[in-house]
Amino acid sequence: MLNRGISSSEAAKRLGVDQNRFHQILHSGQLSTRKQNGRRVVTEGALQEYLARKRPSCTISMGIGTNFNNF
Repeated sequence: MLNRGISSSEAAKRLGVDQNRFHQILHSGQLSTRKQNGRRVVTEGALQEYLARKRPSCTISMGIGTNFNNF
């Protein structure tokens, strides 16, 4: 479920960052939050979108100009 609310400590853990870095990410607008039962939470969807943007692109070198006979 992509709308499930995740606490800031759980979201920071999933991102592999400490609370200070997590709050920097929030304040920079890179990750959105919403209010749920009077507290700020990150949705699963917002967390996945952030991770997708931060994930390095998966490009494969085609080895142009590389001699594979030596491998």
